[in-house]
Amino acid sequence: MTTILPSARSSWDVIADQLGQGLSQTLPQAAQQRSNRNALQQSLDEIKNLGNQPNATALDTLTSLMKAGAGIPGSERYMAQLYPLVMKQMEAKMAPQGAGNNASNVPQESAQSSNGMSTASQKNQSNLPIPLPQPAFQPYENELEGIELGRGPIPKTYTPEQYQEVDQRYKSSGLDSTPAIQQMQIQDEAARKQLEDQIKAAETVGNINDLRSQQQARVRAKLREHLPELNEADFAIAERIAQRPEFRNIKNDNLRAEKVRQEYNLYQSAVDSFNKNSERPAYDDSEHSRQMKNLGQYATVLVRNGQRDLADQILSNNKWGPVEKSKILNPLDEDTLKSFENGPKIPNEMDLIKVLPDDPRFEKEAENAIAQRKNFVKKYEDKIIKNFKTGSYDPSSNVIPGSSPLQMRDEFLKNGGDWREFEDLFNDAIKKGKIKLDSYQEQERSYLNQHPDKSFSIGEILWRMNPFYKGRK
Repeated sequence: MTTILPSARSSWDVIADQLGQGLSQTLPQAAQQRSNRNALQQSLDEIKNLGNQPNATALDTLTSLMKAGAGIPGSERYMAQLYPLVMKQMEAKMAPQGAGNNASNVPQESAQSSNGMSTASQKNQSNLPIPLPQPAFQPYENELEGIELGRGPIPKTYTPEQYQEVDQRYKSSGLDSTPAIQQMQIQDEAARKQLEDQIKAAETVGNINDLRSQQQARVRAKLREHLPELNEADFAIAERIAQRPEFRNIKNDNLRAEKVRQEYNLYQSAVDSFNKNSERPAYDDSEHSRQMKNLGQYATVLVRNGQRDLADQILSNNKWGPVEKSKILNPLDEDTLKSFENGPKIPNEMDLIKVLPDDPRFEKEAENAIAQRKNFVKKYEDKIIKNFKTGSYDPSSNVIPGSSPLQMRDEFLKNGGDWREFEDLFNDAIKKGKIKLDSYQEQERSYLNQHPDKSFSIGEILWRMNPFYKGRK
């Protein structure tokens, strides 16, 4: 918005002319009129003198203006028109030298707050008698289209029409629009400054992305030199290997490519061995345990390179059950196993009742037995929460498999627990926000509301029917 500076003719001369015209139309032609006019002229002379005094304030000038119209009928009609002229004259007088007529020369209080508007602007706007509208114009919208600024939405400024609308609303209400217009200028300047910062940030992000793309292209080209025989699907696996921290942080391109080639060869060897040995053995406890251990070694390499789904599909095709697959692909760590193995044995309620059913004490003993079992079960809630870990499967970082709900339930069953009790404990921990599940843990959770047989292979069901198996339930 352009600020109109005073013309060569003083605003005080304009004030005097307008005030004189108003009086000639309003005051009666009488002796009293001459008396009032003399008093008025004296006040106007005082106002003119104040305009030439460097230390005169806006309050001094406005007080003199009010004295000029005091006691004159109808003066309120032209006072409202003269007031903005006085304010503009005072603003021009107090403006810093060389400010020019650019609306961007606004007070320094336009420092931005987090929402693009200065704290001072927010405070001043709350003191306005008529609230300001929301800015409607978004600068450079077409030019910025598609640019990721990364620092919030593009700030908006006021349109010329909005400036006119605010000015008219204030004047129609008999109010001075100058503070409101000034506040709009402050907000516009803050919005423009915020936009400049965002554009600079976008340019920086763009430059960084360009460098990242160049580096990725260089790494890809070097990998191709070292692995020319791979098809696109296998080469994509090699690229994911290169994204892992231990390879990504190698500065030398040739050394990095050679390390990735070695890891890929190890991965491919593990895939071949996993496929070759994935057939589930017939019911044989020793052979079953040995094969699960061997498959687990190969699976570690597949999972580490983001191929858990491939390993899972191979096992499913060979009739391994959900619990068995979990133990192969993601066995519980030693600390978790020890925690459950050292847990209290959960007693059977009937073993706690020492009287016959027809004994009068049976009901009381039964209540105590049920309560005792619940207390033992409750102790496993802390074990679940303490040992449970959510997995991370981003190939560009270290793949860290999460804890297996099915294996935790299996250990719980070995200590005399019931599968329904474990389901309640596990779901309560989730509801309390104590544990969070990754996608693979969610898949395993779908088996917790079913009898354990649903998560065992046929071979494992037969194996668990063995009377010496300590996890029967």
